Amino acid sequence: MNEDSTKELSKDMSDSEKLAFLIEEAIANREWRTEISTRLAKVETFVEDRSRETRPIMERILKEIADLGQSVKEIRADIRILRDEDWRKKRELADFDDRITARESRPH
Repeated sequence: MNEDSTKELSKDMSDSEKLAFLIEEAIANREWRTEISTRLAKVETFVEDRSRETRPIMERILKEIADLGQSVKEIRADIRILRDEDWRKKRELADFDDRITARESRPH
């Protein structure tokens, strides 16, 4: 763009000079917009390409998270089973202890 674009148009400029100045600014503006559009298109292409590259990685990560969630559920179920077995064995030992105590307290 013309560096004088912020400068007030001089009253000393003829109409043809003013027109030439405006045309020069319009051409510079068009070139700038074209450059920006080209750069934006490159960025959009880059982002689109990267999203195609990362999509399989993201899908794999999401699957691993889902699998991990399933594993946690299975581990919780196993812990519940082990806890229930532990309580059952403790009840059996307490019952066994009660039976031994009862036999020991009977006269021979």
